[in-house]
Amino acid sequence: FGSSDEAQRGGRPCMRCRSGAAAAVPIPMAGVAQRAAISSQVCTTSASTRLAEADTEPCASHRPLERRRATRGSWAAASVLLLALTHRAGAVQTLVNGLDEPQGLALDLRGGRVYWTEVGARTLSRAFLNGTGLQIVVPPTELAEDAPWGVALDEETGKVYWTTQRTINRANLNGTGAETLVETTYAGGIALDLENSQMYWTSWAEGKIYRANLNGSDVEDVVDVGVEMPVDLAIDPLRREVYWADTRKKSVERASLDDPSDTQALNVSWQVNQTNGIVLDPYAERIYLTGSSEDASGSESGNIYRATLTGDDSEVLIGSGGLMVPYGIEYDRFKHTVYWTDKQAGLLQRLALQCDPGRIAVATSASTAALSSDSPETVSVRYDYLKHGVLTTVDCPLGYSGTARLLCEDGAVTLSSGHCEKDCPTGWVVPQANGTALSHGPIKGGERGYGSCGAGLVGPVTLQCSNGEVSIISGTCRTPRNCNAGYAVFPESARIELGELSHGGEMNASCPEGFEGSYHVRCNDGIFEAVDGVCRASCAEGIIWVDDGVGIMEVPHTAIKPGSSLKVPCPEGSAGEGIKLECASTFIRVQQAECVRTSTCDPGNETISGAVVQYGLMAEGDTVMKKCPGSFTGTINITCVEGTIQRTGTCFAGCPPGNFDDANDVVVRHGLMKHGEQWLAVCPNGYRGVIPLLCTDGNISLSCAYGDSARCSCQEVFESKEEESQDKMSLTLFAPVAASVLLAVFGACLAWASRWHRPTSACPPPTALPAAAAKCIAETFGWPGAPGGGGVGGGGGGGPPADIDLSELNEIVVDSLVPLPSYWATQEGIHIFPDTNRINEVQQLMTDTWRLASSRDRRLIAGGDRMPVGCRVASVLRIENHRGYDRYWRHKAEVSARRGTSTPFAVDTDNRMNLLDAECNEKYLFHGTNPESAHAIARNLFCIDMAGTCRGCMFGPGIYLAENASKSDEYAKEGSGVYVGLCAMLICRAVAGNVISVEDSGDFSDTVRSGQYDSLCGDLRAKRGTFREMVFFHEQAVYPEFIVIYARNYDG
Repeated sequence: FGSSDEAQRGGRPCMRCRSGAAAAVPIPMAGVAQRAAISSQVCTTSASTRLAEADTEPCASHRPLERRRATRGSWAAASVLLLALTHRAGAVQTLVNGLDEPQGLALDLRGGRVYWTEVGARTLSRAFLNGTGLQIVVPPTELAEDAPWGVALDEETGKVYWTTQRTINRANLNGTGAETLVETTYAGGIALDLENSQMYWTSWAEGKIYRANLNGSDVEDVVDVGVEMPVDLAIDPLRREVYWADTRKKSVERASLDDPSDTQALNVSWQVNQTNGIVLDPYAERIYLTGSSEDASGSESGNIYRATLTGDDSEVLIGSGGLMVPYGIEYDRFKHTVYWTDKQAGLLQRLALQCDPGRIAVATSASTAALSSDSPETVSVRYDYLKHGVLTTVDCPLGYSGTARLLCEDGAVTLSSGHCEKDCPTGWVVPQANGTALSHGPIKGGERGYGSCGAGLVGPVTLQCSNGEVSIISGTCRTPRNCNAGYAVFPESARIELGELSHGGEMNASCPEGFEGSYHVRCNDGIFEAVDGVCRASCAEGIIWVDDGVGIMEVPHTAIKPGSSLKVPCPEGSAGEGIKLECASTFIRVQQAECVRTSTCDPGNETISGAVVQYGLMAEGDTVMKKCPGSFTGTINITCVEGTIQRTGTCFAGCPPGNFDDANDVVVRHGLMKHGEQWLAVCPNGYRGVIPLLCTDGNISLSCAYGDSARCSCQEVFESKEEESQDKMSLTLFAPVAASVLLAVFGACLAWASRWHRPTSACPPPTALPAAAAKCIAETFGWPGAPGGGGVGGGGGGGPPADIDLSELNEIVVDSLVPLPSYWATQEGIHIFPDTNRINEVQQLMTDTWRLASSRDRRLIAGGDRMPVGCRVASVLRIENHRGYDRYWRHKAEVSARRGTSTPFAVDTDNRMNLLDAECNEKYLFHGTNPESAHAIARNLFCIDMAGTCRGCMFGPGIYLAENASKSDEYAKEGSGVYVGLCAMLICRAVAGNVISVEDSGDFSDTVRSGQYDSLCGDLRAKRGTFREMVFFHEQAVYPEFIVIYARNYDG
């Protein structure tokens, strides 16, 4: 190679292959001396030349470069010729191609690199996680038995370990300081137990698993019974277990590190032909494997599997012809990304299972014209973590109304449907015929409101807010009506005679004979209203007037003794239980009035938009609400008025199952749809895409977020293998398309499979789930081996499996059940995981909310007079209690539905941690306790029956939380055992809803539970200058999400 100075001035390292062909090998300057034995030269280029240009630009005086995989036994320089080019094939990314039998794989997440071995090239290489910056760490060996095989990393000490057929070796991450640690035979996979400074490796020919210290000492075989051909292994440091793949036994097994003789085969439910690589995510309790399996026709294909640590809930992440021989595998649990090598295809690839938080532009108008314009007005919508292949609904930002449906594929987020309507702030609108300006309050985008008429005029005037603009829908401002002379009945059952009165005018009216008192009356747009006053009927014989809701009835009565009551029959023309009167002191009070007009409406039916709504016998004034029948949606209110039926409301027709022709005349199928319901129709075999359909009153239409319907149509997929072999460019275009369709349906099938697994009486056993999911995918595409289905040249029909309802599949993709936080790793049960990524965030949150104040609850340690001035967070644990979160989420949904938008209530923890629902005042709040109790609450949740057992119940028995960490620290206690000197605090999600604030103590539990409020704020900060406490009287309103283990700081 040329010197480092030459390369830094823009030189490109080059070398000659043993075969004589020239190939560019990008190798870093670090470790160049170790590769000096390789004859080479430097071809100087411009300093701005990208490394990827080596794919098309030949070095000076050399032949054009070839991208090919070197033959076995040769130094495959061309095999590492990825040249930092990332090739996308649908959802799967190819990071490096042209490799020579890539095998072992390891991730350096701290350094942001991936390491792999190439058995054919006899090298160990590395690159950045996106495939750029390719470097050779271990140069090619002369003997095949010395070729690197398995690889593992110690990121803390910066060491890379690798196996060969004869040795275990170690070097610095850049390849310097290489040393041989152990001489062994037929070593395969290698894994490190860093906590105990030990390493494990397999001997695939001997059928053993060995262990030694990291320096190579104390070599021993720990598993040598029942093992036949272990090729790879992995360590679970949390449970102290070792897992390995036995390719001869076609199984995955595990054993305890403390007692390796006790082996156990995992309960994998797929038919494994050969198992190659294995990696664990111990925090999410998941295992990832590479291997191959046979379909019904006997064809073998490579697959990547995922299952629980016991082998249950297994699924095929990638397969069905997409892979050849996947071997090494690694998992980035922070980015939710799987990496693997394909030994036969010569590839290093990855698949992102999650999209990181970000923003996306969403159109601000639903009109086709706006969306089809060259530059439609948009608004930036924020989203949290999204799962790969799943449609997620997110709300529009503040100042806008509506939602957007987003799809995450391979780390990229696209808009599937939806738009944001700009809200209309308080203002004026003037499109009145008489030029009258209307004032209005804030109106949400796409919704209606009412305008206030000025200048002595009245309405009502209905307004519509459309993308920030207010317009009049109906009504007008008019001159108010005067009140005609007549009678009115006000409270206390007096019929008062009133004279004519102008709008806005007021008058005094005397009570009729037999009543004492008077009323002060105002005329409001033709209707008399009582301003104040009262008419009280005497207990002597006389008449009272009762308003039954339909009209005023005159009720005569006899004299009533003071303190007695009288039940009067319903007057003529009405029927019912009668009217109960009571003489309180010397005046009559109506206790009960149950008389209604005797007019009735006979049973019958009403036909609305083709829907026949039936009703029974109805009494005068009765109103019944009827749901539209069958596939119709909507409700009808039917009222009996003077023997005649009056109705309000309407019915909307649903859409029966059928076909829909897209813009390219491709026929797609849809199931039964209700009015207003969306359906994602999967394109048929030979086409890619998903067509969004909308049912509107019996009519199916395209629900496309773009003005151009062609962008929401099925696209033909190239499938001819004969043309593929003749035209590789066509293959390049075909691969992303086919993989996109695969991942779209695959994500839908996984969502469906997840729904299937939920326990219901009609569900099949969980062991049938993986086969059904695979069957769903295979038959959707018509791949070979699908039961009853055909493939290319396979004969037989496609169509969905008989036991799979595709209508449910599409519904599940669109509408999930209880949406879990996107950063959760599990789907059910109770799990507590270390969340080291949040330590700094939680530390900052507790520091920012630590107020140097104390209340009577502060218990000074050991009777001292010092108070902690802060804290130091030792660890953060994330709680995934699915039962608890399920009831919490449903309570939040109930509060949102009941309140709409709750009155805003600010706390010191606002806008911290994760994105919360501001409309129902969802908050993060603290709860102090001890470490042992924190774990108990995490599993068993809060129990109000235990409220006050420690410190009393100042505002009633409830769950007490605080916005200040220092307030909750007053309740915290140090733990015992491993928790000596450490306290615990829970960070809880809480639905505050409408909040009542009080400053004095008392039992307010009934006040909140009455429904007027959802939580209480005990504001002793305003009264005493200490703290505010939030109290919740519903257990389901609080979900403990994080346990914080911390130490108090007294020294500043």
